[in-house]
Amino acid sequence: MNNADPKIISTKIGEPVEIELKFPGASGYEWSVSFDGEHVTLLGKRRKLNSKKMGAKAKEVFKFEALSEGDHKISFALRRPWEDEAVEHRDIVLHVKASEPIK
Repeated sequence: MNNADPKIISTKIGEPVEIELKFPGASGYEWSVSFDGEHVTLLGKRRKLNSKKMGAKAKEVFKFEALSEGDHKISFALRRPWEDEAVEHRDIVLHVKASEPIK
């Protein structure tokens, strides 16, 4: 499953942004991520499990920070590490503006 239109998230330089993606927990699936490290940095990632039952819904939470102005694409793929093909793709665009100057 692919999303046709990427979700757009507006943010400012240096402002942390969290992106939550659902996945079937305890199933071996995990989200991999790719982005341009010159413009965006990954601050961390964690899992939020709803249950320890096999296949129970869970969320993977990615925390990013934008380093420069502009539109920066972040691509996600849901797959098991031992499989080549992803079962789902998601694209997010960070629309980044400069931080407000302190007055």
